[in-house]
Amino acid sequence: DLPPGLLSSAYQSLQSCDSRLWLLDNSSRMKVRDSHVGRGGKEEGSIERVDDVTRWEELQECVAFHAKMASRCWIPTKYWLVNDPAKSAVKWQREPWQKHSRRFTLCWGSPKDIASEMSQIRHIMNNVTLDQPQCPLTSCIHSLSKGLAKEAPNLSARDRHVTLVICTQGLPTDSVG
Repeated sequence: DLPPGLLSSAYQSLQSCDSRLWLLDNSSRMKVRDSHVGRGGKEEGSIERVDDVTRWEELQECVAFHAKMASRCWIPTKYWLVNDPAKSAVKWQREPWQKHSRRFTLCWGSPKDIASEMSQIRHIMNNVTLDQPQCPLTSCIHSLSKGLAKEAPNLSARDRHVTLVICTQGLPTDSVG
């Protein structure tokens, strides 16, 4: 349970949030084991820190948590992978429900689609191959900003905002991203 003041703030933020956009780094640098996650502890209700996990494993847990919250609060969410899995050295099998190999969504359709969308998110996050050395972060951010700029007047008129979450190991491949 959240304290009343925090709950009120969270509710106001939720009410003004139009959608969330996530940019996920799926470069080979996400295989580095310098991260940690929380797991259920030995005592009921406790959480223990687990070290020496990959950056991707940490991101998987983060996406799973926020996807669950978005589905419960009905926050339309789009996810983009920085690298196209179809260009991986390992053959990426796009599922029939995937319109794009880099993008997937949650809460953009009907509430009856939530279970299948959550399943799709788990499938994608568990099956991405992290074998591409490049991280075209800059070009992805430029592309997203162009799309957001087009939507800005509409969002402003409705007093709404978009939350952009960038999940990356931190370094673009080169100066042009």
